Amino acid sequence: MEIKFKNIQKKIINKKILIITGQNSFKFSGARDRILKLLKKKDTYIYYKTRRQPELREFLRIQKIINKFKPDMILGIGGGTSIDYSKLSSVFFGQKNIKKIIEKNLTFKIKKKIPTLIIPTTAGTGAEVTKFGTIFIKNKKFSYSSNLVKPNYFSIVPEFSLKSSDYVKASSLMDTICQSTESLFSVNSTKESIKYSLRSLKLAFKNWRKYIRSNDKKSSIEISRSSNFSGKAINIAKTNGPHAVSYYFSTYYNLSHGHAVTLTINSFLFFNFINSKRAKKKININNRFKKLFKITKTNSIKDLNLFYQKIIDNLGLEINFKKLNINIKKEIQNIINETNLDRLKNNPIELDKTDLYRIIQNNEIKNFSKINKV
Repeated sequence: MEIKFKNIQKKIINKKILIITGQNSFKFSGARDRILKLLKKKDTYIYYKTRRQPELREFLRIQKIINKFKPDMILGIGGGTSIDYSKLSSVFFGQKNIKKIIEKNLTFKIKKKIPTLIIPTTAGTGAEVTKFGTIFIKNKKFSYSSNLVKPNYFSIVPEFSLKSSDYVKASSLMDTICQSTESLFSVNSTKESIKYSLRSLKLAFKNWRKYIRSNDKKSSIEISRSSNFSGKAINIAKTNGPHAVSYYFSTYYNLSHGHAVTLTINSFLFFNFINSKRAKKKININNRFKKLFKITKTNSIKDLNLFYQKIIDNLGLEINFKKLNINIKKEIQNIINETNLDRLKNNPIELDKTDLYRIIQNNEIKNFSKINKV
């Protein structure tokens, strides 16, 4: 449920509050000054996360804090890691065998859910409205899914994301665009998720320039809405190819999540289009491409790829592996081996390892002719 920032105090008054956040994002977004005015120090515990990605060891540390502090509510303030920790902590506290539950996505009896309020300081994931939470165990990503993981409340404050660095803003924006594009083509998509995907993309394509270049408040509101719609879309349809292969790059090459996903969004679009005859019966892929052509005002896959590439270039996100110091020939087998195969099942075209190899290795437009070579 969305609540306005001005009404937050009503939700947290006379409660013991655990804040999970990042030290920099909490301070520089402006969230710290505005939130702490609403809270009593003696009833507040602030945990500053130390890891860039949500990791099991730190997650278990947070559970110990929760068991000792016994909060009445968790406030997750920040980007994806703070939000994932908050969402999962709300249902995992007091549980035994957490590692096993996450690795095998086991259901378990929830003793009590701690109410959660999520306040994003980036506009990208839409995680404030999803039922998924991510934890890395020994560099391997696990996504735990349950309707109970979905936050009780969220509040969007567009001004917070405006104070992010240019790189964070660009990466978060592309995460929104990639999520919405992937969910549009997901085999799990529905009429409702398609509606959310298209709303998200329309807002992103219309407002990205002002959001990035001008720090314009109105465009920030629209990009925050785009991110929220994106979250609603993947909550139903989930993501597929680009997200599945992205985690290797964010884990081993320190790329932000949105940047890592951007590396292959275009090559997956190209592959799915030219192989549309192989599409799974569950999805009308040509109809989805028509919708995407319409909102991007393009008429061919070539123009569509150029449209996406123009945004990527203007955002300053490098996708050339050599310039990123990634030896793709050396690394590609590792990338494929660590790719989440379940996530790939959501792709509208069934992929084998040869397909995946060519999509990743030839991720730039100039190499697309090599993607479908036999």
